[in-house]
Amino acid sequence: MKTYSISLLCLLFSIHLFAQQTFLSPPSDTKFGVFGGPIFEIGLDPNDGVSAGGMGGISFGHYFIGGFGQGSYYGQTRFKTTSFHRSLGIGGVMAGFVYPLDPQVHFYSNFKVGWGAATLSDDLNRELDIEDNIFALNPEIGLELSVTSWARFAITGSYRWVSGVDNLEGFDDGDFENYSVGLVLRFGYFSE
Repeated sequence: MKTYSISLLCLLFSIHLFAQQTFLSPPSDTKFGVFGGPIFEIGLDPNDGVSAGGMGGISFGHYFIGGFGQGSYYGQTRFKTTSFHRSLGIGGVMAGFVYPLDPQVHFYSNFKVGWGAATLSDDLNRELDIEDNIFALNPEIGLELSVTSWARFAITGSYRWVSGVDNLEGFDDGDFENYSVGLVLRFGYFSE
């Protein structure tokens, strides 16, 4: 229940931030920018694994929208008599808000909605690989530092909520959900 409450709070916070300005009538001084870069995450629990991926998008004022792709590796898991590698691959859309606290440090928030697959794979016998389609929500908040006019990095905290793990015997949605700490690098032309 606590997990759902935190996710709902982050979602409502993001919606509230977007409600401050509308997409159809941005202020006349709004500039547009483009960016892209890698994403790295590590789970807070040792069984939560590591994630890596990339993101890209456009920014307008303090807001941004775009897409992302991310793969997570959870290590080896024993089920019945076989050892499997547990992994997750997702991609989708994202929307976020960056608010300057001072010229170099910004509050950073991002909400990712993605689809993909949860997988159990056996290195010795690929015929035993099992895959299940999933849906994921991933709200994150953090602090972003402007290194140069074209490079920024953020330290974030996030939670990944997963739904749809039905066909992986012995596993459920909770085996692919986790709290994590992340590093987001963004390179490009920024509009703020």
